[in-house]
Amino acid sequence: DLTGLYADIDSGYDAWAVDNNGDVTYSDKPGRDAQETSAGSLRATGEFGDAVTFVSITSVSNTDAVFSFDADWGNDDFWNTPQFGNSIYDYFSYTERERDTVSQEFRLVSGEGARLFGRADWVVGFYGLNLDEGIDVVDYGRDDFWCLTPCVTPFNSAYESQTRALFGEVGIPFGDAWQLDLGLRFERWDAEYADAFGATFEPDDDLWGGHANLSYRLTDAAMLYGRVARGYKAGGFNLDANAPPDKVQFGAETLWNYEAGIKYLGQDGALRADLVFFWMERDDMQVKVPVQDTAGNPIAFSFLTDNAEKGSNRGVEASVDWAIATNWTLHGAVGWLDAPIDRFDYVRDLEGRDQAHAPRYNFLLGTTWRTGTGWFARVDLTGKDAFYYDTSHDEKSQSYEQVNLRLGKTWDEWSVFLWGRNVFDETFYVRGFYFGNEPPDYPDKLYTQRGEPRQFGLTLRYEFR
Repeated sequence: DLTGLYADIDSGYDAWAVDNNGDVTYSDKPGRDAQETSAGSLRATGEFGDAVTFVSITSVSNTDAVFSFDADWGNDDFWNTPQFGNSIYDYFSYTERERDTVSQEFRLVSGEGARLFGRADWVVGFYGLNLDEGIDVVDYGRDDFWCLTPCVTPFNSAYESQTRALFGEVGIPFGDAWQLDLGLRFERWDAEYADAFGATFEPDDDLWGGHANLSYRLTDAAMLYGRVARGYKAGGFNLDANAPPDKVQFGAETLWNYEAGIKYLGQDGALRADLVFFWMERDDMQVKVPVQDTAGNPIAFSFLTDNAEKGSNRGVEASVDWAIATNWTLHGAVGWLDAPIDRFDYVRDLEGRDQAHAPRYNFLLGTTWRTGTGWFARVDLTGKDAFYYDTSHDEKSQSYEQVNLRLGKTWDEWSVFLWGRNVFDETFYVRGFYFGNEPPDYPDKLYTQRGEPRQFGLTLRYEFR
């Protein structure tokens, strides 16, 4: 199987205003968020009788991205008023990023003739990834204090990493009802980093993860299961000119995850339901940390990744799809989450506070109506609890609900439908920064980014089969 991908996305970026009005911006240098990606994947398989299947997956990708933004969010006339001290205040940032990856995976998959003990299926394999990433940044500035004449600050960095991993999994049935799945993965990670400030690092790490999953089939339709898993996330680098020397590099994160749940799927497919309880213990948890090393310079405000000592995630999730009639389906999902930071004091002491962007609840309730001739209509109500915007302050979003609609027709490989998102134009906010960006005194203040307003559209789709 050969798969190719080409994406060319070129969008504007101008999402912030100092008065948080949510509708109008004042930037004189609107930004850009563009990406051109070429990627390909080749999957090849070979069978050795009924014993083993060999699988090879080769992937390559290249991405060139541009991200720029007006960092002061204003224009000369906007800042040259008594409210802002008749200030000169003009900042702009431009970043080019190139990322190349090459990966190779080999698997051996057991067939009927190679099952362990005549009944246990297994998989063993190797995975390798080479990653090269480089960025070039140019920051421009002009103000009454730091840059009386225009300042131009270039920065570049380069990052390379190699990942090599061995993995395996075995599924062992016991009788007609029990199943035990065991998996293990060992990984070696090596990296190199260098930047324009002369910083160089060559870290490496040995990582491992695995899982044990035990399931019991109560009936043909219902299954209980429990799962214990150890996961990891490799470390890396903050490819940013504002990173303090001791924060350029961040470490790996590991976690233990415990789950217990039940799955139900009726034999006629009319009812599907899932319920799961989970508990995660995270060590050296990777978190986003805001920094601004120079007051009055908005370009000096950025987000870095750092390691908190400990964190935890625990909660419950449930979902259901119920065909209450031949042409009418109800569907819903609900989740509850408790995600405290157990120990972290880089910015300030956050022990016991919730992690950023971790709402206590979220839900979806909806219904779909279909006819035998392909017409359909769907309505969804979604909602989300308030959440903390960041680790540097305790400002929170507001909880919100919104309604989405879809109406259309499907036939053969075609579908066409009208859609509406946030049809009642609910105002809600998705990001919140807290720093000083208003001359002449630059008081710290919450700046918010509004979520998408009401939208309507028409989609025509064709599926190749």
